Order: sequence, then C-alpha cells, then structure tokens
Amino acid sequence: MNSFKRRAKRVWDKENIPIRNIKRPIYDRRHPEHDYLKYWRVIRYWTLRKYNLKSQDLDMLLFLYSEGYFDNERFEEYNNVLSWDIDRFRRLLENGWIHVWREKTYNSRALYEITEKGRRAVNAMYKKLNREEISMDPHTNPMFLKDTIYSDKVMRNFIRKMNLEMKEAKRQRRQEIQEQRQRLAQVLQSKPLQQ
Repeated sequence: MNSFKRRAKRVWDKENIPIRNIKRPIYDRRHPEHDYLKYWRVIRYWTLRKYNLKSQDLDMLLFLYSEGYFDNERFEEYNNVLSWDIDRFRRLLENGWIHVWREKTYNSRALYEITEKGRRAVNAMYKKLNREEISMDPHTNPMFLKDTIYSDKVMRNFIRKMNLEMKEAKRQRRQEIQEQRQRLAQVLQSKPLQQ
C-alpha cells in the first residue's frame, strides 16, 4: 500500500490560474438576482438551535407566519404536507409558539394565531436570510458556547466566514451607492439650469 495520499487535482483555466483565484471581472458570468437561500441550511440550523425547535415545527411556523388567524382545519391542511406528528399542534400550543385567539363556542370554532415569540423567531430568520449577520456572542447564540456539539462547531466556523462575506458585500454596496451619488452630483453640477 502506498504511504502517500493522492492530492486532489486543481482545476486550471486557460491562463494557468487556479480557478479559485480568479477575480470576478475575469470570470464573465451573470450573477443571480436572488441568492438569499444560499445560506439557508446554516440559518435554518441556527434558528433550530437558538429557539430549540424541531425542523417540522419550524416549517409549520413559517407557514403560519403570514396566515393571521387560523383554525384547526387550516393547521391540519398544512400539517398533512409535513411528516406525521400527532402532537405537533398541542406541542406548539403548550410551548407558546401559537395561542388561542378566540375560544370555541356553540356556534363558532376556535381561532388561533402565532404568538409574539413565534413571530420574532421567524422574523429573525428572514432577517438573516436577507444578509443580516448572525451574532457570535455565546450569550445570545448557543452554538458559540465552549461545551457544544461537533455540528455546532462546524456551523459556527461557516457562520464566521458567512459574516465576513456579508460585511464585505455591505461595504461594496455602500461604496457603489457613494459612487452613484458622486456621479449624480457631477452631472447636476455640469448641466446648466434650463428656465
């Protein structure tokens, strides 16, 4: 058996530059207009850990977020899409993710709504998907505690890289806006006022 490990081949372009070192201007590709799901898995994992939710419960909260008031029938309608869990409604109700908005009476059915706690969790997730940085403070993010599980450590390393990328994107966006303002100011100064 050979004692050396095989190295992965590097991919080279026509000019013998490693592909990973190519800067964006050389690489002629249209950037996607919407890429906010790029970090979906990391942000979903962060939400599940921070709010101590199950994946299917989070999916249900995402559905209920824009529903307003709903009844048990509407809940079960989407619950049929998810994996079967007979206790999901009761668990979400007991853990404070949804609450009774109107009690059942003899001529009307009970209505429920997502609680403030549930709205905050889903709203935080949407903010992170829209390029808001994830906190790396162990007091607010349980993934950054010292005695955490291995998958948390892997995800938090990726969160660090993701936060750096988001900071750089924000910096570039601010620079683009400032350049646009400067060009606009130059155009306005160079044009004579027409009366």
